[in-house]
Amino acid sequence: MELVNRKVYFFLCIGLLIVFMLMNESVDAQKKRRNRNKNKNGADQCHQKEIIKCLDKLTSLGKEDDPTSIITTSQGLNRICKTIKDDTMKCAKAYFKKCGTPLHRELSDLVMDVIMHRVTQFCDNSQQKSRFLKHSPCFHSKVLRSNDFKSSCNDPFLHVAGKIDMNHLRADDVHEALCCGFNTWFECSNSMIKRECTAEGARVGREFHNNTLGPLTDLFCPFDVFPGGSSSCKRVMNAAKPKSGSKPAENTISKLAIQYVPFMFTSSSKN
Repeated sequence: MELVNRKVYFFLCIGLLIVFMLMNESVDAQKKRRNRNKNKNGADQCHQKEIIKCLDKLTSLGKEDDPTSIITTSQGLNRICKTIKDDTMKCAKAYFKKCGTPLHRELSDLVMDVIMHRVTQFCDNSQQKSRFLKHSPCFHSKVLRSNDFKSSCNDPFLHVAGKIDMNHLRADDVHEALCCGFNTWFECSNSMIKRECTAEGARVGREFHNNTLGPLTDLFCPFDVFPGGSSSCKRVMNAAKPKSGSKPAENTISKLAIQYVPFMFTSSSKN
């Protein structure tokens, strides 16, 4: 569902990455706390790889045969909803409660509470799911699986994300690059859905966004601040364009996008 092909995976990863960035700025302040969180084998239970493990069950959904077909059935939507609510979010909350500073816990709670509230609104609303299921087979067969989608929508985002240097760019520059990249991707995918799956299909997609994760995307990447077609976003996107035929650069952000949203952000070069 759009739960997969638009926002939940992406902002779960990006929201947690934002918290990670703050965590990296205060590693020294956490050392004593982290040293108290060793398991019986001496492993650090507060290492960042532990929070990444919370996404493992989401990852497994994207590694199945023909993974985007999961959005076309009620059973598939229920699997996604259950995985997010019962596995991913509970695991992430437990991690930040155990390992985060008060600031980390406050920020992570904000992100995850918004996700949980909105996801629950969609998952528990049979009418919304029925409207979505009427159009999701088209999203699956004519958009997400197409090489046109991967080359026109995914590749530009992956090029931008892959060139972000977390060690040398200012936080504002990282924010601008991520939001311009994502909002450009969103506009591209919405345009393709409208073209391939009718204006009504695009309307259902926007309805899903507005009724589920709209407040979260407005918080991080409001479209009136980072419109994909703006001169500043075009500058960001053009600066990230690679030489013809080259693969997207990789870093932590792009690797997370590919690893944990393997069908949505797959590069055309991987076909």
